[in-house]
Amino acid sequence: MKFQQTCLICFVNIFVVVYITLDITLNDQIWEWNISLTKALQDNQSTGLDWMFLFFSYLAYIPPIASIYCYLFRDNKLNSILYLVVVIISVTSNELLKSLYHQPRPYMIEDDGIEGIKCNSDYGKPSGHSQNTMVMLTMLPFLLFPSLKNFSRRKKSAQVVDEYTRSRVLSHTGFTIESQQLGDYKQKSNLSSNDQDQQISQTSITFKIIFFLLLYVTVFMTGLSRIYLGVHTVGQVVLGFVYGLYISFMYIQLVHFPLRNKILQIINARFTVEHRGIIVPISILLLIFLIILDIILLELNVNFMVSFDEKQLWLFRVNECSKSSYDFHYPKLLYNGPFCSTGFGAMITGLTFGMLKSRGSYEEGLFESNYFLLHRRKRILRIIIFISLFLFLIPFVFIQSNNIYIQLFLQVIPVSLYVGIVLTWIYPLILRKYKFSIQGDIFHKGNSKKQQRLLLDLEQSMEQTDDYYFSLFLFYSLSFINLTSYINFNQLVYLY
Repeated sequence: MKFQQTCLICFVNIFVVVYITLDITLNDQIWEWNISLTKALQDNQSTGLDWMFLFFSYLAYIPPIASIYCYLFRDNKLNSILYLVVVIISVTSNELLKSLYHQPRPYMIEDDGIEGIKCNSDYGKPSGHSQNTMVMLTMLPFLLFPSLKNFSRRKKSAQVVDEYTRSRVLSHTGFTIESQQLGDYKQKSNLSSNDQDQQISQTSITFKIIFFLLLYVTVFMTGLSRIYLGVHTVGQVVLGFVYGLYISFMYIQLVHFPLRNKILQIINARFTVEHRGIIVPISILLLIFLIILDIILLELNVNFMVSFDEKQLWLFRVNECSKSSYDFHYPKLLYNGPFCSTGFGAMITGLTFGMLKSRGSYEEGLFESNYFLLHRRKRILRIIIFISLFLFLIPFVFIQSNNIYIQLFLQVIPVSLYVGIVLTWIYPLILRKYKFSIQGDIFHKGNSKKQQRLLLDLEQSMEQTDDYYFSLFLFYSLSFINLTSYINFNQLVYLY
């Protein structure tokens, strides 16, 4: 790890620790300031503003859909899976943090002038929508559409690289062209040195700048919408932004490239009994640890952290806002919501297990050119197979219980495990079995020579990232408390 990178990471961690300290110290002052701001926003309330802020509030659902799109139709399938992993880590971490902070939403306390336009019933700190939007939109150009983050690629070189990409001669990364082969291709294309020095057009750069501005305007508007709707304070929203930037920064700086190379190395070398003997128990133990921690936080919230009078007041305001008659067993109420939603972390266990069960190779960068050669009928059937696999989840939607342990162990965890296994095992297996799999698919059965070449390239790349395990250890040790985010994905699991 470079010295400058280490210094930057230390600075970011110090900043986050200082901000968290200030947030705790100035909590009362921030809360009072939020009352004034929320009242000022809601004094100008109108149907148009309500719909506009509700729109920004629901934007958190779109980026995961983009990752599914990339998984089905784009070259960077592994990155789309890693994108989901980052989001799931954020979701589960945020739920744990909500249980730790156990701070209510402003409409649950302030009955003088603050209306709950949207009646979220769980804890409010830190803001999951704000943080999740920050994480997902920051990682969107980095993982799903990496060409958007490149502002310096040369114009003529970009043309040659695009042609070269279409000619299906890409490296194992899917984003970096193998230098020797690309050099030969440039010579065949008669690319002069003057052409190589031409910078990418100002129009393209302007478009990318506007795109990034729109991304972060969307992030800001999402946070503002949560304040306007009365479901978060300024402090909860800003804390969500800070945590969101932190998880994105730490993942990009420490984890992504060494983790990605390691996964590619394991995939193309085929899994061995030794790998299963190590990885499977670790993934199961991590899930068990997450569940135990979840249960401990639940019991602390029920019996120690919050007084009965406070809980009674918050429950009354939730029922008043939503015009319902919930009791303390309602699965989405206060500490119950974070307890159930933490189970989404099981998806990572499902992804890991499915990856270990799969066979084949992954030659990224070859999918799109092969996909367009497929007959239209096969393309449609691939989509139908993918959708059909998720129809098996419909019965889980109709499971209804006020017992949160039933919700966690019979709904959330099984659904999360199943989704992970489908993405990395069942779906690739069906494609191979019925000969719908093509080169570039994840776990496509490539020939042994290509697997050997990919493995050799990856081993060489791993020599340059010998701090892989140290990076992972540092990331998880520094990030465990600070990783946060929240998606209301449980709307798809719970039916009320």
